[in-house]
Amino acid sequence: MLGTAQMEKIVGYGGPGPVFGDLRVVGPRSSMLAVIGVLLGLPALGLAAAAARMGAAGRDRRDALLRTLGAGRTARAWMDIGAAVRPVCVGASVAALLTVPFLLTDIELPWIDYTLYAPDLRRVGGTLAVAVAASAVGMLGLILLLRPAAARKGMSTTPRAAGSGLLRLLALGSCPAFLVLALTSKSFGAQRSAAAYLFAVVGVWATLPWVIGWIASRVSGRASRSPHPGGDPARLIAARTTAARPGTVVRLVAAMVIAIGVVGQTQIITSLLFARSGDEEQLKSAQGQTMALVQTSAVRLTDAFTAALPAGAHAVAVSAGDIRPDGSSGSRILQGPCDSLRALRLPCPAAGEEAHVPYGDLDQRLRVSGYQSFGPTPAIVRTGPVVAVNRPEGLQAVLFTDSDEPMDIPAVKRAAHLHLSVKALAEPVAEDGVKSFTVGYQSRWIPFLGTIGTVVLLTAMALASLSEFLRFSQTLAPLTVLTGRSRIFHTTAFWCLGAPLLGAGAVGAAAHVVLVQPVTGGEGGATLSWNLVTAVLLATALLAAAATAAGGATAARRAQMWRPRAD
Repeated sequence: MLGTAQMEKIVGYGGPGPVFGDLRVVGPRSSMLAVIGVLLGLPALGLAAAAARMGAAGRDRRDALLRTLGAGRTARAWMDIGAAVRPVCVGASVAALLTVPFLLTDIELPWIDYTLYAPDLRRVGGTLAVAVAASAVGMLGLILLLRPAAARKGMSTTPRAAGSGLLRLLALGSCPAFLVLALTSKSFGAQRSAAAYLFAVVGVWATLPWVIGWIASRVSGRASRSPHPGGDPARLIAARTTAARPGTVVRLVAAMVIAIGVVGQTQIITSLLFARSGDEEQLKSAQGQTMALVQTSAVRLTDAFTAALPAGAHAVAVSAGDIRPDGSSGSRILQGPCDSLRALRLPCPAAGEEAHVPYGDLDQRLRVSGYQSFGPTPAIVRTGPVVAVNRPEGLQAVLFTDSDEPMDIPAVKRAAHLHLSVKALAEPVAEDGVKSFTVGYQSRWIPFLGTIGTVVLLTAMALASLSEFLRFSQTLAPLTVLTGRSRIFHTTAFWCLGAPLLGAGAVGAAAHVVLVQPVTGGEGGATLSWNLVTAVLLATALLAAAATAAGGATAARRAQMWRPRAD
């Protein structure tokens, strides 16, 4: 049937030669590793850094004392390693144990319907063991890297406000400018508007924490100078602490806002990819297997092809209609015999006439996936043979059965390849087109990994903030002698930890809702997930409550054990 001179030999996966079939939609390994590195690696590094500085106040004092007594850098490093090697080894052992079930049985990951294949993981078991060992060594190295630098002679001990000077002024001035740019980016054209929007969004999330931190420092500074004698002592203590050491609260707010921004943009990007992909529900439904799209260089369906179709199958030719000034199709043309048109609940106009059907009145199967390459446009319906209409490259037709009768798609493919052309394309209409479901399937990795990374990032924020509060609780402990009650520690924990977290969650959620407005709406636009906004606010409240309870309880417990002693 064909000449073999231009054929390509099939050599299997990973071999030389052209890429076709499923391999066309398998991305390179470097892309997946980059996504994992950004969405999981960076949050994990932040969590490791927060863990490395947990309870560091005592170690820093010990390090300073040893340095004063003449201990060298190597000796102090070995002491730090000796103190950290036990918890690090315990953590590495737990990580190794958690990988064992994945080596013994296939495990399906939730949400993304991806199965981790145990034999594949066992083949790289050595690499996994090296990764666990490398994580332990890397953690010890990070602990040494984050040791405080030795104080230089003559260095001033006067506290300086973080982010002061020109950098803070630039951030305060550029944040509103970035916000305006994001909201007006639609006016720059398709390519430029996308680049301008992404640039503006990154600018807003990068500078917004500075603005929040500046506002927090101004408010806390004013509250710390309040002369009101009946004010809440815990609020006054927290305000003066924030005014004196704003770095703790500022870092907490910045991390929370950035985390919300990452999650929000992940959802929006995923929504855009899904909007440009197929209708997943349609594909999975039984109705999605009742219609197939056939494309061939022939101008009409052959009798042999029609005879080989499954029983009850109908055919209707599909083509673009009139062309708009911008080059897009203003409508689509559906042409077929009267019985086929009626099977799609379409009118059957007389010969030489045509009927116009609004997009919303078309069969649901005609409003999914790549078939929408004409856009959400009305249809021009004509009665006639199934032949190529306004398509010099050949015939494009839809073959279908009733919506409740699945069609034998493999039989349609076999008939197309045997009786039309070996190059004929036949596939379910729900997965038709270059922008197929693989885009939507692959994009689910982004929110899946982003959610895990965000949880890790939130854990790092909680640990870092709790560590700072525990350091402060050592100086707060003597207040129990003056007040005679421990409630002040829980209230102070709320104002130092809970209130900033709640404020950051509210501001971050509001900023996300504003920033997504330019890309939402329309047939191919993104969809704002109010469930995500609600989940972010709920998670923020839970995190604030947990940090408040843990911080207050620990400070109160330390206060009960506090005794005056020389430091």
